[in-house]
Amino acid sequence: MGPVISPDITVHVVWYGTWKPAQKRIIREFINSFSAPIRRSPSVSDWWKVVQLYTNQTGSNISRTVTMGQEKNDRLLSQGRMLTRLSVQLVIKAAIKAKKNPLPAQSKGGLYFVLTSDDI
Repeated sequence: MGPVISPDITVHVVWYGTWKPAQKRIIREFINSFSAPIRRSPSVSDWWKVVQLYTNQTGSNISRTVTMGQEKNDRLLSQGRMLTRLSVQLVIKAAIKAKKNPLPAQSKGGLYFVLTSDDI
């Protein structure tokens, strides 16, 4: 067993490529649905309640709270169309170090997603 994320989870997204507002809205709603108030079953929040039962070797449970954090756009494809592990890391690093509206550098509980548009 390895570590689990036990602090509150904040998901920061880099939208890589060209995304339509409706596409972004669907992703935002999905992320926010992890910690949504009670919904009709089945739901993402129902599934997340089951996942929260898992513990690591110290007995820590997975966080109960998942929220949408900040977002950054990379419409100009700063790392090209063929992404590697390293280039994904560079996209995130650039988003954190951006002069205008940088993503927060969050060491605990921060998840960074690079989501690519369908043409990447």
